[in-house]
Amino acid sequence: RGVKVVELWASRTATAERRWGYDCGCNAAERPYDGASLQNVWSSTKVLTSLVVAMLVDRGHLAYEQRVAEVWPEFAAHGKADCTVAMLMRHEAGLAQFDRPLEMTQLTAQAIRAGAVSDVIAAQRPAHAPGARRVYHPLTRGWLVNELVRRADPAGRTVGQFLLEEVS
Repeated sequence: RGVKVVELWASRTATAERRWGYDCGCNAAERPYDGASLQNVWSSTKVLTSLVVAMLVDRGHLAYEQRVAEVWPEFAAHGKADCTVAMLMRHEAGLAQFDRPLEMTQLTAQAIRAGAVSDVIAAQRPAHAPGARRVYHPLTRGWLVNELVRRADPAGRTVGQFLLEEVS
C-alpha cells in the first residue's frame, strides 16, 4: 500500500572478501554498498516461468511428460530428442550453459522471435543425455523455457508477453 515495511541490505567489506575468498573488483571504501546500490538477483524468474508452463499444461497446450521436440522440432537435434518438458523444467536437459556466446544483436525481441536464440539452442549438443543428471541451468533455463512457451502458446507469446497479459 505504498508504505515501506522493511529495508534489507548489507555492505561489502574487505574482511568478508578475505573470508569468502572473492574479490568484488572494487575498493569498498570508494564504492560503498548501501540501500541505493543496484543488486543482481539470480533465480527470481524461475517461479514465474514455471507458472507460465503450469498454466499452459493446465490448458492442455503442454504436458510435463511430453517431449520438447513435439512443439519445437529443431530442438531434437544432437541427442535432445527424448528431453521432456519435465526434464527441461528440472534442469536435466544437459544444457546448463551455451556452447557459444550470444551477441547483443541476438537478444532483441525481434531477433528472438526470428529464432536467433532458438537456433543456438537447437544446434547445441547436450553435456549429458537429457534426464541422466540434474545440473543447475542458471543462465540457460529462461531461454529454454521462453522458446518452449513461444511454440506451445496458441498466441505465440514470449514468457514476458504471457506474464504481462495473463498474470500481471
